Amino acid sequence: MRMFCSEKVIDMKEKHTTKPSRTDWERVTKMKDEEIDYSEIPPLDVNFFKDAHVRWSEKKKQVTLRIDPDVIEFLKNQGEG
Repeated sequence: MRMFCSEKVIDMKEKHTTKPSRTDWERVTKMKDEEIDYSEIPPLDVNFFKDAHVRWSEKKKQVTLRIDPDVIEFLKNQGEG
């Protein structure tokens, strides 16, 4: 996974994510939308998005592979994607 912090690209590898989360994810998962406190988050309006730019990490590259038919069938059976 790649994340962008300003103009710096950060590769999210295991060495960067080994610290255990202190978030109580069980509590967060059970929360309803009405229970979320948005008081410290300003509302997003047109001004927020006026200078926004989509940033792609890099262009996709085309490759050609020769794969056995049974492997292709297995991959297709895994679902969309």
